[in-house]
Formats: sequence, C-alpha cells, structure tokens
Amino acid sequence: MTMPPEALAISRKNLCQRIERLLARIESESREPTQWEAHYTMIAMGHLELDRHYDGEWTMLHAEREDVFNTRVSPRQLPADANKATAADLRARLTSLYEAA
Repeated sequence: MTMPPEALAISRKNLCQRIERLLARIESESREPTQWEAHYTMIAMGHLELDRHYDGEWTMLHAEREDVFNTRVSPRQLPADANKATAADLRARLTSLYEAA
C-alpha cells in the first residue's frame, strides 16, 4: 500500500522531529551520545532516507530507551561494527537529510 504524498510528508516530518529532540537533549546535556544512542539513531536516519518512517520510529524508540531494550535480565549487545557517531556527526547527517527533503 502506497501512502499519499501528504501522509508521507507528515510521517517524514514526525521522524525528523523525533531525531531532533534526541539530539537537542544530548546537546543540552553537553555530552556525546552513548554508543547505543548513536548506533540506533544512525539506523533511524537510514530508514528516514529510504522513506521507511515506521521502521525509523521503532528504531528511535530503541535509541531513546536503552533502559527498556538493554536490561540486565535480557541484555542486548550492540554489533562489533556499531556506529560510534558523535553529536556533531549526527547533527550533520540530520541536516543533510533535511536539505534532501
């Protein structure tokens, strides 16, 4: 099923805003993202680029809530090649995706 252009634009905007909120929080705390946050945010941006917004929203939930998805009871290891992006890297990638829209 294909989404109407208006719905696609709204969906894209919502995912961009969600990524923006996480980056703003990281920047306001004057810190770099954890490896967990960086890895899942970069994956979400890949989904954004491919217009897979539902998958991007789910991936951002992982980025925002490591405490839920990576617990002592059910640990979830990041892959060895997990992305280690800095806040500046994430901001630059998001900016480039905004410009592409």
